[in-house]
Amino acid sequence: MRRSTSLLLAALLVVALPGISAAAPDADTAADSRVAGVPVAPLFKINDGGLWTQEDNSSIAVNTTTGEYLVAWIETELGDATIYSRLLRADGAPRSEQRRLHGTATYRNQEPTALFNPITGKYVVLWYRADARTLAARVIHPDGTFAGSIRTVARNVGGNDFAAAVNEDTGEIMLVFRDLQQRLRSRILHPDARPTSQLRTVGNTWDFNYGPALAYNSIAGNFGLVYQVDDENDSGIISRRLIASTGKPTGVARLLVLSWQDDTFNRPDIAFNPDRNEFLVVFGSDLEVVAGSPTATVAGAGHRATQVDHMVGIRVDKKLRPVRLAEIEQNAGFDPTFMHDPAVAYSPETRKYLVAFGRTGEVEVRVRRVGALGDPLGGARLLSADPEAWGGEWVDIACNPISTECLVTWDDQRRQVGFGDVFGRLVTG
Repeated sequence: MRRSTSLLLAALLVVALPGISAAAPDADTAADSRVAGVPVAPLFKINDGGLWTQEDNSSIAVNTTTGEYLVAWIETELGDATIYSRLLRADGAPRSEQRRLHGTATYRNQEPTALFNPITGKYVVLWYRADARTLAARVIHPDGTFAGSIRTVARNVGGNDFAAAVNEDTGEIMLVFRDLQQRLRSRILHPDARPTSQLRTVGNTWDFNYGPALAYNSIAGNFGLVYQVDDENDSGIISRRLIASTGKPTGVARLLVLSWQDDTFNRPDIAFNPDRNEFLVVFGSDLEVVAGSPTATVAGAGHRATQVDHMVGIRVDKKLRPVRLAEIEQNAGFDPTFMHDPAVAYSPETRKYLVAFGRTGEVEVRVRRVGALGDPLGGARLLSADPEAWGGEWVDIACNPISTECLVTWDDQRRQVGFGDVFGRLVTG
C-alpha cells in the first residue's frame, strides 16, 4: 500500500545510475491484442462503516491457490483507529464479515499491510501502533478467522512506513522498518509471525530513510528493497539494496535516482517479474522525464505556472541495476491536481505489469499496463471519478493468478459529510 507525499514544483536535474537506457517500443507486445485495465464489474464498497467513520489505508493480499482476496484497512471514529480485514471471493463478493484484528485497547493503529503465505496457505496482516511505537502482526486462516493472538514483531519503531514480503520458498517473512534513529532495519519473522532473527541495518547509515518497498525474487531467493532518503542537503533520493533470505544486506546501498530538491518523489513501489528475473520500480515525480539520455532525466523549464506531474517507471535487473526508464503517465493541470500513491503488480497471465495510482484534485483512480520491457502500453484506464470526494488515495493493486484479473482498492473520503469508505474494482490483467 502506498502513502501520498506532497510534491513541489521545480525545474531540476534528476540523475539515474549509468546503464539506464531510453524507452523504446515494447517488442513483447506485438502479438498481444488484449486491452488491460478494463473494469470487468462495477466498483464496490469493501467495508461496512458508519455515518461518521473514515475508512482508508487499504492493503490487498491474494490467495494464489483459491484466487480469493484479503483486504485490510483502517477505520477511524472519534479519534480511535481500528484495523479491520475482510475476505473477498475472486469476483469481489464478500466471503466473510469484516473483522477487527485487535482488542478494545486504544492505539492509534496505522498502515496495515496484508500478505499471503503460499507455504502455510494463511494470510498475515501487520500494522503500526503509534502510541506504543511498535509493529504488530496477526495470522489469519484462509476462511478469514484468526489463527492465534497478536504478536509484537518490532519495538522502538520510528513511524508507520514499513514494508514486508513473504519468502515464497520458506514461508518466512522479511520485515523492513524505520527505527527511532531514522535507520532502516530488517528482521526475519517465522511464518507464524514470531521474530526469528536479530535486527540488521539495511538502509543508508546516514540521513533520513523512509518509505520502503519490498519484493521477493523467487529465482534468486532474495529480496529487492527500494526506499527514499533525505540527506543533510534536503535531496530527494530513491535508493536500492538487495537483502539475502537471512536478512543480511548484500553489498552497499546505492542510488537509483537523485534530485537536489526535497520532496521530489512519491514513495516508490516495486514488483518482481519471474519471467525475466527483473523488477519494475514505480514512483511519482514532479519532474518531467525526458527520454534519450543513458544517464539522466531532466525537468523541462517553463512549468512554474502549471503543475505537471509524472508517474515514472524504472526497469531494473536482478541486482537492482537500472536498465530502462520510462514515463508511465503525465498529468498537466493547475494546482492542486497531481498524481500519487503508485502501486504496481505483475500479472503472470499477460506477463505484464499493471500500475494503479490516484489523481488528487480531479479525484480519480487510474490504472495502466506496462510491458515487460518497462514501457507503457495503451492509455490509462479510469476506475473512479467522484466530484464529491477527496479520495483516490491509498491505492493498492494485486493480480490474481487464478481468475487472471486484478483487484484495485482505494479510499473515497466525502467532502461534505465527513466520512469515507474503501472501494474496490476488478480489472483485466
